[in-house]
Amino acid sequence: MNGLELARRVAELKLAPDMRIVLCSGTGVTAKDLQSDEDLGAFDAFLAKPTRSDQMRDVVARLLGAVPASLAKKVAANPDEPLASQHPLRILLAEDNPINQKVGVALLRRLGYQPDVVANGLEALEAVERQPYDVVLMDLQMPEMDGLEASRQIVQSLGAPRRPRLIALTANVFKSDQDACREAGMDAFLSKPLDLPKLRAALLASTPRSSRLVA
Repeated sequence: MNGLELARRVAELKLAPDMRIVLCSGTGVTAKDLQSDEDLGAFDAFLAKPTRSDQMRDVVARLLGAVPASLAKKVAANPDEPLASQHPLRILLAEDNPINQKVGVALLRRLGYQPDVVANGLEALEAVERQPYDVVLMDLQMPEMDGLEASRQIVQSLGAPRRPRLIALTANVFKSDQDACREAGMDAFLSKPLDLPKLRAALLASTPRSSRLVA
């Protein structure tokens, strides 16, 4: 049984649903070689062998929700440069409240980002299907389709690593709410009202989709 078959079986048997799996290949296999959604969805990241220690550290840091050391070092060395120029991300903000929309856009623009904005989960799903995003900031309570259902459908239609990183925006910090977000496939949480340092940290922990698709 090779590594791809093992990853499939682990997923099918639900032996460890929260476990992260990294494909390590020295045979030239990359994400592009894994054509099906099943293949892509079996892995959370890709590493080519021989693997450098800094590459391994950064991948593990990302999967655990931390900021990769190489990126943190780069940002620290250029504190006056907008985060977006050092760490470019295509961001979608899904939020139905007009005031919260303005606050979110203003904070993201302070970091140098120009986000797209939608007002409900159905629009978020349509936007993600229309073009690729690196990050979706997803409010949980929205009309038409809430953030949890939108996230479920995004995860189902776009296997890792092609799907965007899904960050929940919620006023609730109860464990039950966080568990519901995890079960829907969301990757992180931000409490509302949004806080610039926490938003910055969440974006730093997000990897551009293009980087995830390359071993």
